[in-house]
Amino acid sequence: MPTPAQQGFEAGIMREEPAHPFLRRSSMEREYLAGFKRGQERRAWLDARGQQRVQIVVEQCAPGDWHWAVLVEKCLYAEGSEKTELAASQACEDANMARVSG
Repeated sequence: MPTPAQQGFEAGIMREEPAHPFLRRSSMEREYLAGFKRGQERRAWLDARGQQRVQIVVEQCAPGDWHWAVLVEKCLYAEGSEKTELAASQACEDANMARVSG
């Protein structure tokens, strides 16, 4: 489960409103708001350079079955599965490089 700071960072970088279930003036609210501010700063940094937020996910679904995905601004760009973690990581990187160059 993500920490309050991680939740705040996600909300900040995705330009969401700071909505959280934490008590006002609690330490968890302060962590969330600090993460939110860092997320907003990161979003401004990406926007200033004309870049997008890319997440690469590689996870094992079953023995010998590795699923990979490339997410751009939380939207699925490419996905697939491979037999090894190394092959899945390489396929993921290849898909991301094709996105950047193409």
